[in-house]
Amino acid sequence: MNESTTLDQDREILREILSRDEFKAYHETEGTNFLMQLIYDVLKWFTKTFFNSNMDPINTTFLSIIAYVIVALIIVAFIGTIYWFVKQMVRHKSLQNKWQLTNAELSLHFTDYIEKAREAEQKGDYRGGLRFLFLSFLFFLHSKKWIQVEKWKTNWEYVDELNRNRPAYVDLFKEKARLFERVWYGQEIPTQDVFLTFLTELEEWIERDEADEKAQ
Repeated sequence: MNESTTLDQDREILREILSRDEFKAYHETEGTNFLMQLIYDVLKWFTKTFFNSNMDPINTTFLSIIAYVIVALIIVAFIGTIYWFVKQMVRHKSLQNKWQLTNAELSLHFTDYIEKAREAEQKGDYRGGLRFLFLSFLFFLHSKKWIQVEKWKTNWEYVDELNRNRPAYVDLFKEKARLFERVWYGQEIPTQDVFLTFLTELEEWIERDEADEKAQ
């Protein structure tokens, strides 16, 4: 056997090794990132497991195309999520500045806010009126020492305080907090009926609480 024949045989063996599935798959996916390789491997496993465990792997070029499409969709979804999150943060910050209590508002009694709400109703400003009603509700709970109103607190921090001090009011507070947030942050336009319902309920809670205190 001459040297040329031996070289040809070595080349044939190498060609046979490189033609195997694992080397084809590597060739098709080399140069891709980790996510791409991971998705490719998952797709390959899925096709072999759920379609025919004994069949040859599906065309590796086709699998690579699917993997690229999935990676592209993941990137688009990720960018879209980041964009939505940043937009919501900016919008929430802008609205939060309008909602934040001033030092003067911190010194008012809950009955003062009811009067302000009625004044807003007379002007047809139901959105502003509903804000005053919600503040009245907050300061009513504050007057009972069930929560401590602070400029920096969120509504859900007040929920935690109510859970500790007055659990019976938690569901009611959540309902009115969601209404307020839909109107103030979500730009939902409140009707006069929504405003009057909140006002009537608030006055009934206050009267009931005062009656309970007198009965004790």
